[in-house]
Amino acid sequence: EETSVANLAADLAGRLDTHAHAMTAWPDPAATLMWIGPGAAASLGPSAIASVAQAQKEGEETARKTWEQAVRKAGLKQASFSALVGAGELVLPGASTFADLVVVSRRIARNQCVLGPAFERTLMGRRSPILIASPNAPSTGQTLAIAFDGGEQAWNAARAAAAMAGAFESVIVLQNSSAIELMRQPQSDIGRFLEWLNRRGIKAEAVNVNHKGGDGLLDAAITAKASVLAAGAYGHSRAQQFMFGGTTRQLIHHDAPVSVLLSH
Repeated sequence: EETSVANLAADLAGRLDTHAHAMTAWPDPAATLMWIGPGAAASLGPSAIASVAQAQKEGEETARKTWEQAVRKAGLKQASFSALVGAGELVLPGASTFADLVVVSRRIARNQCVLGPAFERTLMGRRSPILIASPNAPSTGQTLAIAFDGGEQAWNAARAAAAMAGAFESVIVLQNSSAIELMRQPQSDIGRFLEWLNRRGIKAEAVNVNHKGGDGLLDAAITAKASVLAAGAYGHSRAQQFMFGGTTRQLIHHDAPVSVLLSH
């Protein structure tokens, strides 16, 4: 998955002629604890700390080579790399302050690795748009799909998507017209949204989504062969998301061949 993240980030940056920075974050080996039983832990000894540090050094070198290969493949002229040591939930949100877009793997978004806790802190706390890379998404330059219901989160995602629209050959806007009809909010008017995009030099086509929720959006994006689907994140309370699923959880945990851009 790290290769797909590097390739997507480098390809996007190359198409947009901008800078991309790759970063890895490792916990401090001296602060690492070894769990020895329920509720019990002990500090690592010097030899164990050295072993952890060596493993991290090897991981850093692998990450650096993966990034350099992605940069060469994309023909990216502006690229850099750094390896940081510290708590992941602090390192990534801090670094995202300087970024217009953060690209992560599905493992990070699903809290399946050491950087997992940083995902929601970056998305919700820093309000940074995050692109979750799919290992088998179509080429970046094909279609960008924007899910739009007029809500605050959808507008934030739309602004992030508009900034990267130049990397794609076509743009589509996904909306469940029957659900929007119930809302009757002027900011949900898809015609006005298409005009907003057009004023920014983005020509887009409206596509009606027949099913509600993340599955409907993903199906529509896949049908259009979109490589990226942009959507607002956590438009409902976290309790509702936990109890009833929610669109955001569906978009994070899907295995479809499309990368997902989330913004809160």
